[in-house]
Amino acid sequence: MLSEEYRKGLVLDKGYNCAEKVLNLSNEVLDLGLSDQALKVAGGFGGGMGIGHICGALVGAVMVLSLRHVETVGNQSDIKSIEKEFLKKVEEKLGSLMCRDLLKQYHTPERKCEFIIESVLEKLDEYV
Repeated sequence: MLSEEYRKGLVLDKGYNCAEKVLNLSNEVLDLGLSDQALKVAGGFGGGMGIGHICGALVGAVMVLSLRHVETVGNQSDIKSIEKEFLKKVEEKLGSLMCRDLLKQYHTPERKCEFIIESVLEKLDEYV
């Protein structure tokens, strides 16, 4: 569902970073109801928060999982166990959760981070 829509190019050419792509696509496809103002929250998470740490696509995906599984506050939900399982599956598929590692392995000049984002969205599809 999300991965299929991503491959159709729904958010590819809008200048978004990886976190923005995941959150904006999910907002559109899953009808999350986020305003343009709310979608800006993903802006600072691309490139592993600009320093190569946790992949921005993963941060965007965890935002989506939170929107789907947290009713009021995270501590009163099962988000931590869902998040842990999701991240484990992504790490098993890609070998890391760190942007700098993923870039070394999967980033190409032609496709940039598309394989990484597609892989994250494929796993996110299992949870939404």
